[in-house]
Amino acid sequence: MGGTLLGMSYLGGGFVAASQLDDVREDGVIEPHERDQVRISYLMLVPVIGPFASAPLASSRGDKAAFVGFGALQLLSASSLVIGGVMLARDQRARRWSLAAAPEVGGGTLRLRARF
Repeated sequence: MGGTLLGMSYLGGGFVAASQLDDVREDGVIEPHERDQVRISYLMLVPVIGPFASAPLASSRGDKAAFVGFGALQLLSASSLVIGGVMLARDQRARRWSLAAAPEVGGGTLRLRARF
């Protein structure tokens, strides 16, 4: 669950940041008032710490709160991913199942092994 939430929040922020960069650079010239938008967009492409680093550059309190909230969401989901991974590694029953994927010329291979 942590990986899914982290991936969705990071990809969502990445798409917004890339769209913002595309809009700013549309005419090929970055105006002085657009420099902070470019910096914020680049920082938002960095997972977990990017939203916290871009919060001081925001123009309003609402934007700052949104960046901090977005960073908190990514931080909580990343910590959930790490905690879940540690719990799965410690679980002896989970080691009985093995899932492997491999690409091949004619298609992909997915293998599931279980020990009883």
